[in-house]
Formats: sequence, C-alpha cells, structure tokens
Amino acid sequence: MKALVEKNPILEKAFVELDKLSMDAKTRELYEMREIGLHDYNTNIRSAFEKGEKRGIREGIEKGKKRGDRKRSIRTAIELKKAGMDTEFIAKAVELPIPWLEKFFQKVRIENITNGGNLSA
Repeated sequence: MKALVEKNPILEKAFVELDKLSMDAKTRELYEMREIGLHDYNTNIRSAFEKGEKRGIREGIEKGKKRGDRKRSIRTAIELKKAGMDTEFIAKAVELPIPWLEKFFQKVRIENITNGGNLSA
C-alpha cells in the first residue's frame, strides 16, 4: 500500500490530509502552525532571492553603462589626440584626468610604434 501511495501524488496528498484529520485538535493546530511557518519561510526566501536577482541585474546594467561610457571617452580621446588636440583640452572634453591621459597616450604610442601603427602626438 505504501509503495502505491508513494507512486501516486494524488493518493499521497489524500493520505496526508487523512493523517491531518485523524489528529487531535492540539496536534492538528501545531501541525498547521508548522505548515504556515514553512510556507512563510519559503515565501520570504523566494522573495529575497527575487529581490537580489533584480538588484544584481540593475547593478550589472549600470556597470555596463559606465564601462561603455569610459570606452567611448577613451575612443574620443584617441581621436582628439590624432586630430592634434592638446592633452589639457582632451581631459576637459572627455572628463578624464590629465595624468591618466598622459600615461595612456604614452602607452598607446609605444604599443603603436612596436606594432607599426600611427598615433600622432
């Protein structure tokens, strides 16, 4: 009989209900309180997971936007440098610090010379 009940979810649920009905009032009340507690716990866990997931997505999108903005600024800085603009002007235009741009342009110039590229300074 037990094997039959375990294979059939409908029968299993019916036997659980039968067990509940056969409990005395106090035992049934404790059982129901435990079931409510488990349900509340699972609901809270699911809600926290969904909230964390949404937050993670939101933070990922924001990080991606910032990364894209930075790449765009660097591309613009390179194009301005190629056009002959000075580093101070470029720093104001792309909102990047002058020391960072100077190091960047030096690195790009060295890599381009090594690779046969051209970045006018």
